[in-house]
Amino acid sequence: LFTIDIGGTFIKYGLMDADYQLVHTDKISTPSTIEELLQGLEEIVAPVREEIEGIAISCPGEIRKELGFVFRGGLIPYLRGIPLASRLERTFQVPVTVLNDGEAAGLAEARLGNLKLVLAVDLVLGTGVGLALLSNGDLLRGWQLTEYIRSIDKTEENQKIAAFIANIFLQGISNLLENTGS
Repeated sequence: LFTIDIGGTFIKYGLMDADYQLVHTDKISTPSTIEELLQGLEEIVAPVREEIEGIAISCPGEIRKELGFVFRGGLIPYLRGIPLASRLERTFQVPVTVLNDGEAAGLAEARLGNLKLVLAVDLVLGTGVGLALLSNGDLLRGWQLTEYIRSIDKTEENQKIAAFIANIFLQGISNLLENTGS
């Protein structure tokens, strides 16, 4: 698997083995146009193209994971209305997954790292700010968060936790809409 993290300052990438270990990593500066980004991605994938069976991309903004479509790229303004996964699948002839950077970090921690909890909040600090809310190793979206809050015991401690999580979620949405975070 080839992993790519498109950030506001750098694009970091690496080849990952079957044990989820990065065997080679590097980075390039984040380009200033979509054309330069696509060319840069082609240049970093080309040397390992024959070794990989898929590409996983994380980037800031509002992303529809099922489609690999970037609606809004957070702090990267040219990442707007881009069918990034399908475009790269045509180029490289391998499956491509695109996920919000905060959610990608949260899922990785929830499934392989230190957030193997019933409920977790993952905050990613980089050029921007990313956020993921997780329950039992899966992402919580807005409507799922509402259902989760409704389902918990109504103890005072749980209500405080639920209010804290809802506030973090609302702040993340506010940052996204103001284009100040992911």
